[in-house]
Amino acid sequence: MEKIDVRLDAMDEALVLRTGELEKRLEGLNQLRADVVKDREQYLRQEVYNIKTAQYDSWITNVNNRLTIIETRAIVWTGALAVIFIIVQLLLHYLNIVK
Repeated sequence: MEKIDVRLDAMDEALVLRTGELEKRLEGLNQLRADVVKDREQYLRQEVYNIKTAQYDSWITNVNNRLTIIETRAIVWTGALAVIFIIVQLLLHYLNIVK
């Protein structure tokens, strides 16, 4: 009978040790899960990324188009002023010859 009691006590102690070990492992897994959730919150979802990049692409295209229009206007005005100055120079040259 004593052997059975000793054996049962040993089994109880082993069960307590095993339970403690499992609790430590479970605590470690819970900590790992918390770290994974925290890391996941730091990343941007694919859907949000696609929407934002589409908005930025649209904005960049709009800015490029407006810049092209401004540059084209500047080139046209520069050319027009050059033509006007050439005409004025020719008029002044011919007016000096005629006098």
